[in-house]
Amino acid sequence: MGVISNSQFLPIADRVAKQAQILEDAVLLATSGIGYYIKVHGPLDFEGDFEVENDLILAANETDINLVFDGAAASYLSNIVTSLNSHVQFRADSVASLNDYLNVSGINVHELYAVTHNAVLGQLLDAVNVFRDDEIEMAKVAITSSGVGTFTDCDLLGTGTGLFSRDTGDPDVTPNSGAQQLQVLVASGIDVTNDLIINAIGVGENDGDGNPTAVSAQVTVPSSSPVGTKFNLGTDYFLDVTTVQFAGGNSGDVVTVRSRVERNIGL
Repeated sequence: MGVISNSQFLPIADRVAKQAQILEDAVLLATSGIGYYIKVHGPLDFEGDFEVENDLILAANETDINLVFDGAAASYLSNIVTSLNSHVQFRADSVASLNDYLNVSGINVHELYAVTHNAVLGQLLDAVNVFRDDEIEMAKVAITSSGVGTFTDCDLLGTGTGLFSRDTGDPDVTPNSGAQQLQVLVASGIDVTNDLIINAIGVGENDGDGNPTAVSAQVTVPSSSPVGTKFNLGTDYFLDVTTVQFAGGNSGDVVTVRSRVERNIGL
């Protein structure tokens, strides 16, 4: 069997993740919202309709919701996932699993590839090898006067160790995933007077000996920057932002420090 290269693996893995995303979106569209409520829970016109609904609708709904990763992904996407897993194990650098390959290659996979991989093979990927599909608000800075303000610590991406967990369903629990680069989002338009300098300090992925690394990144947010503007914050990868140093700005300036999605997936 041929040895797969990094340039071959990455677009195929992203394609699988995109297909899983399309399947998931389609199922959620069909099983939620007003249209679904009317379709399923509309007027019961005939005697016995309630019994039919009670017997079938809940079971059908549960089947639809579980379709993507308990059904469709485990069958429709199983051949390509199994093949990718086999090819990475034929490398010459002691790769015995997809986790080994990702550690050696430095590639991270999209969270939906991790979920699909587990659905097909029953193998969870380490958090350090997975990047999230969404941006996580990790810190917030609100300026009260030039150089003065408050820092609020928000969510973290995880420890960078342990098995990947997609979503606990608890809004207060952030799924564990690999470190990501950061960005600053303007939440309240920056005053015309002063630029706002943001320096994020935090924790990166563990080093080879299991010790957390210290990381920092800085960016200048120009005066008059409108709400919604985003600025990339350095090149270091963060698991957690522990503090933010700031200078300049004016009363009413508010920015959030957020993770950046590592790359866009597509077919």
